[in-house]
Amino acid sequence: MPELRLESDHNPDRQAGRPQHPFGATQEATCSEATVEGVEGYSGTGGPGEPMVMATDSTLVSDSVRGFQVRDSFLVLEETDGLRIIDQHALHEKILYEQIRESWQQGNLAQALLVPEPVPLDPEQWSLFVEYSDALAELGLQGEEFGEGVVLVRTVPQGFDGQAPGDLLRHLLVRFEPVSSAGAEQPDIRERLLQTMACKAAVKAGQPLSREAQQDLVKGRERAFQPWNCPHGRPSELFISWQELERRFDRK
Repeated sequence: MPELRLESDHNPDRQAGRPQHPFGATQEATCSEATVEGVEGYSGTGGPGEPMVMATDSTLVSDSVRGFQVRDSFLVLEETDGLRIIDQHALHEKILYEQIRESWQQGNLAQALLVPEPVPLDPEQWSLFVEYSDALAELGLQGEEFGEGVVLVRTVPQGFDGQAPGDLLRHLLVRFEPVSSAGAEQPDIRERLLQTMACKAAVKAGQPLSREAQQDLVKGRERAFQPWNCPHGRPSELFISWQELERRFDRK
């Protein structure tokens, strides 16, 4: 499963505690500042009257689209017909969901661990694992009893080999609690797991993205089947045409 190329944690500005620009430079060097007072709905880092940092840098994120990241959570794209604002987590979650679902349909979702890992579970987690171990195995997370209250995890879903198997298993088991009490059918359980796997692997809101990661995300959107909402149905993007933008400013 392709991974986005994220900003390095070794950025000296981040280590020094200085404000971060989406592209890795300090805000003082690449941003202009304006003071906003009495603007309804303003939600900057401070209250009214405090500086609002405005990004002025941008990068070519595809063949003809320029864009930049704001608040480490959204991509703003300048397109031919208008502006597109993307929720980076929701879009990446949908891209991964479609990839994981396709891998499951092709039957190649499981990836063997080089060394199987024992994972201790509490009684409630153990009960859920016993009940839903087949559903987990179907989606690539295979484990077996390894003593009382311990699961020996042998495989994880493709693309999740970099995550701790224990954390992944417990995270998925949490999703079974409401399913178990509601008596959901197998397809509903599978869908819930697919959504959870995509959500856990996706970039998060507040996560800086490198130029390359932004490009990867936009290219992934172009390849996705239905990129305009996340697997849970939440919108992943907003679009406003140039005509609508001009109308809002009484230009037309």
